[in-house]
Amino acid sequence: MAADTPSLLDWLTEKTNCPYLSNLPEIVGSEAFRSAVKETPPERYPLAEWTEAVQYLCGEKNPCFTDPAGAKRRLIEAAGPRCV
Repeated sequence: MAADTPSLLDWLTEKTNCPYLSNLPEIVGSEAFRSAVKETPPERYPLAEWTEAVQYLCGEKNPCFTDPAGAKRRLIEAAGPRCV
């Protein structure tokens, strides 16, 4: 990941026009969130960042994923019924 690339959580905050990262969990069920996650290629961020996003946005303490695509799928699932 390039040094000027924002973190995944920062990217999602920006793409959803959320005013603050701390407000991002409140919009997990929104169309803006769903679209932002779907638009983000899983390979753009390392597994650790995708896992951190699931922890923060879904409240999962120890999620276990084998690849970024699995964590991305979890965030897309979360965009349906609220996970927080």
